[in-house]
Amino acid sequence: MHAQQRIRVEIIEADVQSVFGLIDAAHAAALLGDTRSAQQVLASAEQVYDDIEQRLVKLQDLERAPFLALVAEVRRELDGAYPTA
Repeated sequence: MHAQQRIRVEIIEADVQSVFGLIDAAHAAALLGDTRSAQQVLASAEQVYDDIEQRLVKLQDLERAPFLALVAEVRRELDGAYPTA
């Protein structure tokens, strides 16, 4: 793997951790009754998720494959983080 590809992989790994952290922060804000902050944090998490998807496209299939299940899990967590009315 070339240095540039390795850096992309490392950034994706960091972004995945960031999204999970942001989801946790949104849950904490919601528990405190601060739905506005929770929504803002989830919007940030969505932006990071979009970045992940854009970076994945730049990877070769063999480099992308290990991330597919993890990114699907991130998507499920994000979808489940939004409060239902």
